[in-house]
Amino acid sequence: MLAFALLGLPFTMHAQGTPALTVSASTVNFGNQALWLSTTKTVTLTSSGTAALTISEGTLAGPPAYSMSGVSFPITLNPGQTAKLAIRFYPGATGAKN
Repeated sequence: MLAFALLGLPFTMHAQGTPALTVSASTVNFGNQALWLSTTKTVTLTSSGTAALTISEGTLAGPPAYSMSGVSFPITLNPGQTAKLAIRFYPGATGAKN
């Protein structure tokens, strides 16, 4: 299991095998955002090991203003392969979102 903070929120992935995973950003900052307007940022997942990496699931914990798309789990990445994970922020209320 791999766990890290994405957007300052807990993000957990379960991986099988002995490969390595590199994530292009451990945090994503959306800055000030207007209400009811969405912004999408992309995070790249890279299989940086010497064997295929299988990610069985990915979850994004946090307020419903955040969602993710672009990757269907489970996903297998061979060494050097990448997957683009889109993180969408769509605020429906004012205030800080962590």
